[in-house]
Amino acid sequence: MRTRAQAKEAAAAGEADTAASKRRSRAPAELAQADTAPHAVATEPQPVAVTAVRMVSLDEGLYALRVGELGGTADDKQPVPTHGWFAGCKDTEGNAFSLWQGDENAA
Repeated sequence: MRTRAQAKEAAAAGEADTAASKRRSRAPAELAQADTAPHAVATEPQPVAVTAVRMVSLDEGLYALRVGELGGTADDKQPVPTHGWFAGCKDTEGNAFSLWQGDENAA
């Protein structure tokens, strides 16, 4: 590997620094891909964080009516045995969120 002084002397003499030339000759897209290879864009949907809102009660479907009034959609509540109940919802822009009611007797 050359020092800066050696590289300057070589440049003044018209010699090419082949390693530097190779680095400079790569296209920007190639560089971006090389730098982000471990974090490449996935072809399959990836899990994301979902906001959960704790509710006093998910009984009687009142949550679905309220979410619907505000322009969103709500699924039926589902049990999480020994933990509680949840209902998956989406807002007007399609963003997912969940409603949660803790209940040790959920089955």
